[in-house]
Amino acid sequence: MTEVKKSRPRGRPPVPDTEKRVRNFTFRSRGDMHDRLARSAADNQRSISEEIERRLDASWQFEERLIELQMTWAARLDDVRAIADNYRAAADEARRHFEEVTAKESEKIAELEKQVESVERSASLVDVMLGSNEASRDLIRSVAIELMSNPDWDGSIAGRKAMADRIHDLIYQPDVLKIIRERGDK
Repeated sequence: MTEVKKSRPRGRPPVPDTEKRVRNFTFRSRGDMHDRLARSAADNQRSISEEIERRLDASWQFEERLIELQMTWAARLDDVRAIADNYRAAADEARRHFEEVTAKESEKIAELEKQVESVERSASLVDVMLGSNEASRDLIRSVAIELMSNPDWDGSIAGRKAMADRIHDLIYQPDVLKIIRERGDK
């Protein structure tokens, strides 16, 4: 019987397409580039070609990561700008509100200043009319303060009665007048 021998295929075993090296690059380098590549290849247990390929691939990965980082930072910067715009808008609204309130309060203060001027003129008139009678001046001022403090006193019979009682107390209870005088001194 004759044995049929299987023949082995010639050449190297086939390599998957992803691992095939079909392109050859030739380039010149400066300085000690070859020595550095050789040391790095030996340290990483690769050939110089594999080391060059790995370093080129790493440089592209670095560029991709750098682009991703730039896009992330641009998005974050947009977020920060939006937050700053919101704070700026809130601050502008608060400033407008403050200015409105300030204007209204300034109007109230101006009105109160007019009233104070009117009261001061009236007080001066009372001083002129009553002369040096301090008790009369204090009594008239106290009655004026009571009337001013209760502008609706004449709206009802009960309000009129209450006002009359207060004025009566000012006249017949000197302690009340003394307290009013002390308040005026402060």
